[in-house]
Amino acid sequence: MKDREKMMKKVQTADFEMIEANLYLDAYPNCSKALEYFYTARDRAEYLTKEYESKYGPLTARSNMGNEWDWVKSPWPWKCEG
Repeated sequence: MKDREKMMKKVQTADFEMIEANLYLDAYPNCSKALEYFYTARDRAEYLTKEYESKYGPLTARSNMGNEWDWVKSPWPWKCEG
């Protein structure tokens, strides 16, 4: 697996952890451990996303900066090697 693919897996894993914690908190909003886990997962996802984008470009249109529409230059998820 290439470095880019490894880094993308880390971003996807961190995003998944954050989304799962979010869903749990929707059902149990007073769980302080879950809230702490959510914040940790969110921070990790943000860090890994920024790290990925600094090396390979934006992952979403929201993070596109500059004079070109760069985010579409990356391979689409279905074009990545399996």
